[in-house]
Amino acid sequence: LGTSFSDPGIVDLNNVASINWGDGSALEFCTNAPASCLTEEGGTAPVFDGLVETTAQVDTKGNVTGSHTYADDSDCPGVGGICTIEVIVTDKDGGASTDGQLALTVLNVSPVVTLDFVGAEINEGQDFAAGTGSFTDPGADTWSATINYGDGGGAQSLALSGKTFTVLSHTYNDDTDCLFAAGVCQVTVTVDDEDGPVSTASVLVTVNNLPPDVDAGDDQVIVLGNTVNILATFDDNAGETHTATINFGDPNAPGDVDGTVDQGADEVSGTHDYSELGIYTVTVTVNDGTEDGSDTLTVRVEIDSSIDPITAPINNRKVQGGSVLPVHFAAIDSSGAPIDTLIVRVF
Repeated sequence: LGTSFSDPGIVDLNNVASINWGDGSALEFCTNAPASCLTEEGGTAPVFDGLVETTAQVDTKGNVTGSHTYADDSDCPGVGGICTIEVIVTDKDGGASTDGQLALTVLNVSPVVTLDFVGAEINEGQDFAAGTGSFTDPGADTWSATINYGDGGGAQSLALSGKTFTVLSHTYNDDTDCLFAAGVCQVTVTVDDEDGPVSTASVLVTVNNLPPDVDAGDDQVIVLGNTVNILATFDDNAGETHTATINFGDPNAPGDVDGTVDQGADEVSGTHDYSELGIYTVTVTVNDGTEDGSDTLTVRVEIDSSIDPITAPINNRKVQGGSVLPVHFAAIDSSGAPIDTLIVRVF
């Protein structure tokens, strides 16, 4: 601050200049003899943010100068951070100036946030290990901070230690939770000095989707005519909706059929009836909306070993090689009822 004054009288050697900076700090004043200036409290220059500020100066040529650091815009009582600076010069006869005022607008300086960690690429279900950070702000503000991991959980309070903070690790359950882009979450730290605007710093975390880990179950042996029951399990991250198909490997009923999915138990079930003896490969496939996971098991279809075979000799016949030998027979059970399934072996 620099200003001047005039006095129609002889310039006094004991003019007193006082400056009121308008922010509640101590009134500064000094005389031009001696050259040292005092504060209203009597001898100690005002201190803001740990720095001793330059006090008012007045010389014998009618000049008043001074400098001052405004700790915070909120110290100014005027709307929008306006402080009214008032300079009063009093001569030895008691005459005082009355029009030395200046309206000064003190602008807030937003914090500058720095993160001491970088982004990462992880798989869904893994933790993102963050780290520490800090911020700078020249004002004497009251600060608060939040952390948003960018997966729909919203902003969470972040503890401050002075002007530093520690961001805790965070588990990303599913790549589809990321809001910044497909499979990309933005981790944002926000610091607010209560005067606005807030300041932020961010890093990006890429979350890779993993296919479901499927267990089709143990191999099975069934008797022809019985139903095979499949109960498969899968492991995948919570929050995804799964679909499943089962291929029973039966050439008489080719293709995939929908499996019944228990989303809560992570299970897939299905049934099938085989019409022929044989060894069949059953494939269970689970889809999480993006990728497939699958596993197989073997089903052996056999005859019921508890039923005794019936031997029916056939009269000797001669046929030409490559010809078909027609054989006609009928089978009934002991009650005379027809037999539904008949297995014929030719020896």
